Amino acid sequence: MDTSAAKREDVEIVANQDIFKTMSKVISNLQKSIDCYFDARNLPLLIKILSANHLKIRALKTEGARLRCITEISRENLPDCKEVMNDFELFHTSCLTGSFMIADEHEYVGYLTSARGEEKLLRIVNPSFVDAQRFLVNTMIDKALPARQRIMEIGRGTGEEF
Repeated sequence: MDTSAAKREDVEIVANQDIFKTMSKVISNLQKSIDCYFDARNLPLLIKILSANHLKIRALKTEGARLRCITEISRENLPDCKEVMNDFELFHTSCLTGSFMIADEHEYVGYLTSARGEEKLLRIVNPSFVDAQRFLVNTMIDKALPARQRIMEIGRGTGEEF
């Protein structure tokens, strides 16, 4: 029997009405790390979830947990980005699409929207899938600009603006 194959319990689709509750539960169960990969249009959702779980995020930060986020930082979303920077290492990359979190290096939670605006979460705990997504996030962060550098570029009017 192939133990690396995905099992039914490795994947869960969460309906719209349970998105906030599920993402908050993921945050409340964190032990050591969270990596967030959020495109700019979904950054307000991340802010809402982090605000609702502020005490847990602060406790994790105090305990030395790794809290990282990558997004596209622009003049328009600068206030949201600065709010994320209060607790997270924030990084910038251009033209980022998609939104997901990796919790404690073993749980993937992706935020999905259809063309009709329907929202769902895709929760995956399959180790090979989560490892691939962790590799993606680590690679993106390695190539990204630190947020402070991007914010200075915006302030000077330099850098890429799309």
